[in-house]
Amino acid sequence: MKPLNVSPGSCALTFCLSAGFLVPASPAALADGTAAPQAAPADKLAPLVTITLPARNSETTALTTVTGLASDEGSGLDRVDVVITRLADNYRWNGSVWQNQENGLRATVTGNGQLGTTWALPPNRLPSGTNLHPGAYMFKAVAYDLANNSAIYMRGITVVDVRPPLVAITSRANNQTVADLSGLAGTVSDIGGSGVGKVTLVIVRPDGARWNGWLWTQQQVGIPTVVSGTTWTMVTPAANGANLPTGANLPPAAYRVTAAAYDVAGNVTISTVTLNVQPPAAPALSPSGGHA
Repeated sequence: MKPLNVSPGSCALTFCLSAGFLVPASPAALADGTAAPQAAPADKLAPLVTITLPARNSETTALTTVTGLASDEGSGLDRVDVVITRLADNYRWNGSVWQNQENGLRATVTGNGQLGTTWALPPNRLPSGTNLHPGAYMFKAVAYDLANNSAIYMRGITVVDVRPPLVAITSRANNQTVADLSGLAGTVSDIGGSGVGKVTLVIVRPDGARWNGWLWTQQQVGIPTVVSGTTWTMVTPAANGANLPTGANLPPAAYRVTAAAYDVAGNVTISTVTLNVQPPAAPALSPSGGHA
């Protein structure tokens, strides 16, 4: 084998002569004297992401915005996705409905991906009304960079119910004259709230006394009704054995009847009518037959 004719300090192919020995040349000093291209180091650094609104462990009645910060000092910020989970059943919001699968909502990113870049979900992508029942929810923001590294930030909140239910007395009109207080009924609903808990009746006579189901008293007592769907009905005897006033306990007078609807969260709404109790007059007796 013929020795390479290499001058001291010079390089041939990928070797250099140094102190009489051939040693590998550095990548920056190849045979043609040009610098060898260097591969960029792989980006293994995850981006940064946080949620700024809603506040951690906060209580809210509605979702108006979800915002945060995200940045990446490596390959650059690619996107931010947000997953909203309803913890009552672990369903995820897809922007229109709740469903049992992971759905990342693409956030709008404002900035160049450096520190201070913000992201937000617009209000029309968030659950509201009947799609936002009271309870616990979890927000997960996932930031991706151009090298597909990702980072996760999570935050929980509680949606509280401050909306009272709706209730009405429909079987009797205000100031109606009636023979007794039987047949009382109406409607009730709590759309988008915590749900109807109960409907009770409070009956007040002109002197302010309240009927407790057995006698008149000065204490405020609600007589339980039967709720079925969106209707309530006064059925006697009630679940607690209570009855409506009748006979000597219901002399002719103007009675104030109030239906009070409570939702599960404790919000209450009332509907009141005044009923004028007037028992029907006794039929007139026919004169007995006689002689003129």
